[in-house]
Amino acid sequence: MGIDGIPGPQVFRQRDVRRTATASVTVAQQLSPIGSIVAWAKTLAGVPALPAGWVQCDGQVLSDADSLLDGTTIPDLNGNNQFMRGNSTSGATGGSETMAHTHTIPGLLFEDDLQVDNSSLVTTASGDDADVVITSSGVGVGTDIARLTTSGASNAENRPPFYNVVWIMRIK
Repeated sequence: MGIDGIPGPQVFRQRDVRRTATASVTVAQQLSPIGSIVAWAKTLAGVPALPAGWVQCDGQVLSDADSLLDGTTIPDLNGNNQFMRGNSTSGATGGSETMAHTHTIPGLLFEDDLQVDNSSLVTTASGDDADVVITSSGVGVGTDIARLTTSGASNAENRPPFYNVVWIMRIK
């Protein structure tokens, strides 16, 4: 039997449901167990204040005798641009805000030396072609190749585009 003797399931708009002593559980409480963490668009125009039973995840020690989490430190998830990662357990953290790294760039600086000692230069011509011949009793060729290296001395923005939200937790 449905509500008020009407058979079958009934659908009610939230604004039509009144809170009473016998029906004090809201839909949000039924869908979100205590300890649930959800994103909240706190400063979006028209968004109401944080409902009772929810707190911002700002690292506070919860002081609420009616909550099962009384005395627990709430995770600090706001302001750090942390990414949430699913797992079979909760509470662990990882990653790093910045990482030291080094890049090596292939050489861009070349120095070449050509040394010719005891040489003679002979030019021959036949028709439209000319040949230059260098003869020497000692020829030395040296090549120096330099590699350029840079290291991560400062931070650089490398986050993908994002939208800020406030993380909140259900405490009761």
